[in-house]
Amino acid sequence: MKYLKGTLFLFVVTLCLSMAGVSARQYTQLINIKIPIWEGEFVSKQVDKGDDWSMTQKVKKTAISDDLSGDGRAIEGKIQGMFHGMITTGWKNLPQGSNVDFGSGTETQGGWKLHLKSAKSFITTATGSFNWDLGTIDSSPYPIKGSR
Repeated sequence: MKYLKGTLFLFVVTLCLSMAGVSARQYTQLINIKIPIWEGEFVSKQVDKGDDWSMTQKVKKTAISDDLSGDGRAIEGKIQGMFHGMITTGWKNLPQGSNVDFGSGTETQGGWKLHLKSAKSFITTATGSFNWDLGTIDSSPYPIKGSR
């Protein structure tokens, strides 16, 4: 009986710990994206965010280089909701390797597009790669990473 109580106690503790803090994160990878000349914008295809309703969207610049000089480049991004009642965020600077949180209002389920542009006007294009974390993803034309 002593072993049965101990086993049951461990099972309950394990079950509670496995349920605590569960938050699935999925992100889509935009690889070799062309940032246009001057102040032109790259606009992604629509990605459909799932119904997690609690995870704000984040963008991480993983690589960027000027197509002529090979130098790095400062990039800004914003996220646009595609359906009635959804928000479009303001432009935010995307530092290399940092997850930038686009905040309240981006938790909403539905279609979203990512806009990217150079922070300054250039006469050359740039090529970059980005991770766009939506929390959960229902569908994306880009590769999806992470677990749901």
